[in-house]
Amino acid sequence: MILPPLRDLSRRLFAAALAAWLPSLSAAPVRFEIPAQPAASALLAFSAQAGAEVLFATDQVSGKKANAVTGAHEPAEAMIRLLADTGLAASRGANGKWIVAAAAPTPVTPARPAPAAVAPAVPSSAAARPVPAPAGGEAAVKMDVFEVTGSHIKRLEAEGPQPVAAYARADIDARGFLNTGDFLQSLSFNNGSANSIGVPAANPVSNVPYARAAVTMNPRGLGANRFLVLLDGKRPSSYGLPDNRGGSVFDFNSIPTEAIGSIEYLKDGASAIYGSDAIAGVMNIKLRPSFSGFSTSAMLGNTLGHDTFTRTLSLLAGGTAPRGSYLLSVNWFKQNGNFAQDYDRSRSTDYTSFGPVKGQNNNSPSNFPFNITLTAAQAASAGFSTGAGFYVINGGSPVAAPQRTNFVLAGANQNAATNANRYDFAPTTQLAPDQENFGVLFGMKHDLSDTLRASARLLANKNLTGIVYTPISINSQSILNADGSFLTVPANNPYNPFGFALNNFRGRGNFGPTRTFNVETNGLTTILGLEGALGADWTWSASFIYGTSVFDQVAGNQVRTSDMQAALNGALSGFSGQYFNPFGPSNPALVNALFVSSTANSKSTTLGGDFSVAGPVLEMPALFGGRSPGRVALAAGVESRKDNLDNHADPIPYLVTVGDLPYSGNRSVDSAFAELDVPLVAKALSAQLAARYDRYDTFGSTVNPKFALLAQPAGFLKLRASYSRSFKAPDIGQLYQPAVTTFTAAVTDPRNPTLGLNTYPFVAAGNRGLQPEKGRVWYGGIVVDLDRWAKGLSFSADYFDIAITNVITTFTTPTVFFNFFPERVVRNSAGVIQYFDAKTINAAGYQWKGLDLGADYRLRGTRLGDFAFSGQVTYTDYFALNAGSGAGYINTAGRYNTPRLAGSSQIGWKRGPLAASLGTQFKGTYLMDQFAPAWQENAQFLFNGTFSFDTPWRTRLTLGCNNLLDSDPPKNGKAIPSYGYDVATYSAWSMGRFVYLRVKKDF
Repeated sequence: MILPPLRDLSRRLFAAALAAWLPSLSAAPVRFEIPAQPAASALLAFSAQAGAEVLFATDQVSGKKANAVTGAHEPAEAMIRLLADTGLAASRGANGKWIVAAAAPTPVTPARPAPAAVAPAVPSSAAARPVPAPAGGEAAVKMDVFEVTGSHIKRLEAEGPQPVAAYARADIDARGFLNTGDFLQSLSFNNGSANSIGVPAANPVSNVPYARAAVTMNPRGLGANRFLVLLDGKRPSSYGLPDNRGGSVFDFNSIPTEAIGSIEYLKDGASAIYGSDAIAGVMNIKLRPSFSGFSTSAMLGNTLGHDTFTRTLSLLAGGTAPRGSYLLSVNWFKQNGNFAQDYDRSRSTDYTSFGPVKGQNNNSPSNFPFNITLTAAQAASAGFSTGAGFYVINGGSPVAAPQRTNFVLAGANQNAATNANRYDFAPTTQLAPDQENFGVLFGMKHDLSDTLRASARLLANKNLTGIVYTPISINSQSILNADGSFLTVPANNPYNPFGFALNNFRGRGNFGPTRTFNVETNGLTTILGLEGALGADWTWSASFIYGTSVFDQVAGNQVRTSDMQAALNGALSGFSGQYFNPFGPSNPALVNALFVSSTANSKSTTLGGDFSVAGPVLEMPALFGGRSPGRVALAAGVESRKDNLDNHADPIPYLVTVGDLPYSGNRSVDSAFAELDVPLVAKALSAQLAARYDRYDTFGSTVNPKFALLAQPAGFLKLRASYSRSFKAPDIGQLYQPAVTTFTAAVTDPRNPTLGLNTYPFVAAGNRGLQPEKGRVWYGGIVVDLDRWAKGLSFSADYFDIAITNVITTFTTPTVFFNFFPERVVRNSAGVIQYFDAKTINAAGYQWKGLDLGADYRLRGTRLGDFAFSGQVTYTDYFALNAGSGAGYINTAGRYNTPRLAGSSQIGWKRGPLAASLGTQFKGTYLMDQFAPAWQENAQFLFNGTFSFDTPWRTRLTLGCNNLLDSDPPKNGKAIPSYGYDVATYSAWSMGRFVYLRVKKDF
């Protein structure tokens, strides 16, 4: 199954590389805009603008200030101008890499000096190597070492045994995304494209887990909380509001794009390094390390024909002193929301025009005026000869004084209602909510002495989200009063013309205003650090982190269950003797009194610290009579952390549950870890051995090991392999969440199909007896660097076999219960569903097997400019759930939301002051088997483009367009929520063509 796609992919990649090859390789001037600034920052800017790798040691350039370089210059001339009179000199090797060091000879370096801090002016995907000794007797410049995600041991090589996907700032900017979440969700290994900021994730009645107003991602389809997120290598606080299954997620909306220096994603299991959650990978977001000068950026954009008017503003300032540096970044983002009716595909949520396979009428029979279900006896008592069934107001218009003659039989159940008696969701269904985000990053470093450095980073954000949602759905058979009875229209209600109580009806709150959910989240992360040297070879580091995320919500236009029943009874406070008319107009003052606001607050905090040491422990013996391959390096440390969650929801019952019940919980974690980097064969074979002990006060202790190998049998070829055990501790909400009732989408009970479509209570609750999930990852990969034969060309392939057992789960769809857990579908004595028991349990397992393929090609210095191509493809061979029902693992690769192939690519061009880029997202074909009959969904492509011009006034103008071809997502009128397409897979396609202008000015 794997080889044919691989062969086809290799042909495509070879053709792309061949097409990009240009006949002329002669040098061309490059336009530089480098202000006078500290040498380290200037060399970083030179590297980015010249597209060349620059190697230097921080202790050699510290305290030196480089000159300004502006205008078009050959790179060699620009380097000379940059370093003139600085005491630094540059040379360029045959491989094109620049080496910058002190111009004067330096004292001979001791045999094993303590490593300096890292400062490679190259993307982390490139390897920094020791600089050979200069001619003329000068001492060798020792290259800095740096820490790569997936290891606590700093090294010279970025390409270690860990499969890390690295994205520099330039990569993120070139793809044209407006926020961090959109960028991350475009990555090939992210399964599904829907984030959680709007509907359905913000849907308070959905049975899909959500974290309202947050942005998440879903690597490999294994879940938004089965990968670990780090900020500068430290674990931040989770989002203030857990999802509606108690799970904790990280909100990528809390990190402004402008505050990011780079992003690294470790695709391997890493609990042996970092602890819990690191099963499907580790996302390490590295904040901007330094900046010198002042820069501003502003952007305006909108979707053409659909208002999502977006504007951003960012300010960046920084500087250096002889012993330190500081940075300040301030960011603002604001975007208008829009609705389903703004698009031709969803002017109405009646999608029967899509045809019998993909279409159906999603307009709801829960509407105002209310519709009622009568038994045969009730129908006869009311004088109807038409018998039992679903009765509606004839014509669907409200009736001020309803009579029995106003009602007609629509059919056997609610599905028979026509649009005259249905609610159309299109005007009140949001595709994207209103958003306004503020963010501030402050960072500083200070050398207290030659061997001691202090650092501090503070990231704060305030995000406002305005969600509009459909009026309340009223299904009397799903709404219980305090005495256990169903919501009822009593017989003495003057607007009840039947003479008996009605307790089986469907209605909607569109007799009043639409619901709103105004969310404010405030986040703060503070990281304080100290690092220093222990003698000549060892280093130590200590850090403290405090993180908090506060979620505040005002849910507007809600209706309390008790108030609704009181209004039907004529007993609403302040309106005694006045009754609510479920079939027509009521006293406007009474109606207004029904609609109230509900407030909720939730807060997540993390407080922790760590201490670690690192250094060489022994010299490896020579093997086979050769020389020693090097020294074994050790990193070891301890960590301690306490997590708290306080969830203060409104406990009053509403017609539809707004949130959950109040609860709080905490947990303490103490950990110890050790890691060895063992060279086995000089420059050819090394091993990583790691283990970590974690003790939780909630469930006990766990030990997780990892073993990895890196082999380099030839200079152009690297082979990597690893085996690791990982775990995910139960989240606080999964342990302590009280029972919460939501309602399913309308479904048909397979045991009682004659009842038609109905919504049913869905009761979720935590479980303090939960145990951790257990993960196992086998990994093997290859990196082929063809730079010697085709400069700038490389390929990579990584194979993963991920297994997760003891999965903490609350099943989210009625279909799963019907098929695998029928004993958890609670029924009454007549066999009618009462509710779904969705308590969190350890019950399931996941398996994922597949490939990540990558290609990079960079062509520099041609007469037509510099060109760059990169492509990433994920091939899913096997993705399966074992629901714990005895059916075993069921492979869903190539089925709903899991196309076997997904990918992205980027093509970039730069010549002097001009630059352009073209990004592509790709979703392969898959069988849409969520509905009957199933159908094959076609492959989809999405194109984003940018064009930039660097003016002579240190100003860059960028014109961008996302969704260049204005591609619509594939039609799907059966998907819920009712957008006319499947939001879980194609939300990136949904907004239409978005055009923007960005202006960036450096001072």
